[in-house]
Amino acid sequence: MTGHLKGFDSWDIDGRVLLGFDYAWNNATDYTPYFGIGYQRYSDKDGGWEDFLLINYASFTTITSMVYVPIGVETHTRINDHWAVKVRLEGDIVTYGRRRIILMISRAFSGCFFSNRGTCYS
Repeated sequence: MTGHLKGFDSWDIDGRVLLGFDYAWNNATDYTPYFGIGYQRYSDKDGGWEDFLLINYASFTTITSMVYVPIGVETHTRINDHWAVKVRLEGDIVTYGRRRIILMISRAFSGCFFSNRGTCYS
């Protein structure tokens, strides 16, 4: 969960399953190539209240879902008995993605949202 973003609620759910094997490079260093499958879904209300069509106000929320394949390698080097360095290089291949945008009109606005030939849409 990401909590608040610029004063607006936002959240993030990310889960994945990885498969990899450890290979010893030398006595102090090993590396692990891995791959897997993951799912991420998040809501971003970063837009907040935006000026829409110069006179009307609307808020929008973006909900994104995606399935991806993480591919990467991780190295682990032991410096001494108490210190170690770990470096990870990863790329994600998105296999499925969907974005939904929810637009809500401000209740404080009482005028026309769109006007078409004298017809008022609110």
